[in-house]
Amino acid sequence: MKSVTLFTSHNFLGLNRVVRRLVTEYGLKDSKIAFQAISEYECFFSAISSDPQKSYKPSYLADLVWQLHMLDTKAYTKDCFQRAGQYIHRCNGVYFPQSAELSGIARELLGNYAEPIHSHTPFIQKEFNSISILDQEDFSALLQRVRHSLEHKAVVLAWVTESLYLINSEPETAIREYKRFIELMLLGERSLTPCKLVDEIWHQHILDSKSYFLFCYRVAGRYLHHAPHYEKPHRFHKSRFQKTQVIYKKYFDSKPNKIWIQMGCCCGSEPDPLFIIDSPVCMKARLKINNINRQHYELIHPVLKSKGVSEDLWKSFLNAFNSVPYAVNSVHLTIPFWNSSFLRTMIMLFLFVFCGFAFSIPGYGILVIMVALILFIEEVIKPDSREIQEIIHLYSLRFNELDVAITFEKPDSIVVCAEI
Repeated sequence: MKSVTLFTSHNFLGLNRVVRRLVTEYGLKDSKIAFQAISEYECFFSAISSDPQKSYKPSYLADLVWQLHMLDTKAYTKDCFQRAGQYIHRCNGVYFPQSAELSGIARELLGNYAEPIHSHTPFIQKEFNSISILDQEDFSALLQRVRHSLEHKAVVLAWVTESLYLINSEPETAIREYKRFIELMLLGERSLTPCKLVDEIWHQHILDSKSYFLFCYRVAGRYLHHAPHYEKPHRFHKSRFQKTQVIYKKYFDSKPNKIWIQMGCCCGSEPDPLFIIDSPVCMKARLKINNINRQHYELIHPVLKSKGVSEDLWKSFLNAFNSVPYAVNSVHLTIPFWNSSFLRTMIMLFLFVFCGFAFSIPGYGILVIMVALILFIEEVIKPDSREIQEIIHLYSLRFNELDVAITFEKPDSIVVCAEI
């Protein structure tokens, strides 16, 4: 088995589009290293294409690009057939020549030409029920690969932390949601965007290409393509993700499982995680007033459930904390309705316009006043610290019995810690 680490620079596969993903999600130091990785992969790909009967092992950097190339399944298939005359399989990060049987299946699924066959209409053979076969599929080995992938991510983003906990605590749920997503594709739905965990399961399935080919052959009778759109911003996927959730509810007559809350972000725009797992067994969640949403209810509670924290107790605590009024803290004068960001904006806008008309202040003067007023308000008007202390005192009595600690981080945050 050859190890290919030569270095050239051509971009003949058009993979410069993955540079940003290599840096933000795969942990490469900068774009220079990313371009080097692409060049190493080009050499690796060229070597396989020129002699596909030998086994090859790519360098670490080349393998990262190989994964991204493979996940853009249409482009990868086209490149393979154009340059090697066959699909180039990956198994545990290594290329091995494919068997005649697998080559025949690849031709049947993808076609005999450079452009892969792909139809958005369902291709379900009449002699068997594809959904029934899907239900019987054993994904235990796939789940192991997903777990290993999450545990070894170079960049631990929010969705990685949350997905790893979910896949360890509810593996059967993760597999069920992946099967449901595949089922939607079998039913002919177009332009679907899965949540991050389901997408990661799909990635690991595709990257074990021989297994994925056989799976598609058994279940769909066609190759189920994946289109990552590396060059597109995060907002490009949002409308499709929302559409997928609507379709999910229509077919399964229920709201998507909590796994579907996290779409995740890419290209460096990832939000802070809802909680972090400090090695080896400590969970920390930082909660901020007016920033509590459904994810805090549905993703953090499963972690605390093992400590005996009931769903009602957790919801009651979050509701109390999130409704803390704002006040001029130096005199503890409560400001009604200041919790509403809409009302705050309207009040401040009114003050700016009033100052402009009342004192005939020119445009730049209004801007100066606006900045000064915002700084003043941010410094003086804050969540009522007395109210926060009372909530902590009230709930600490109940949480401490369950070995869950609550601490106040001024001016507007609480940290919840628990050993898990």
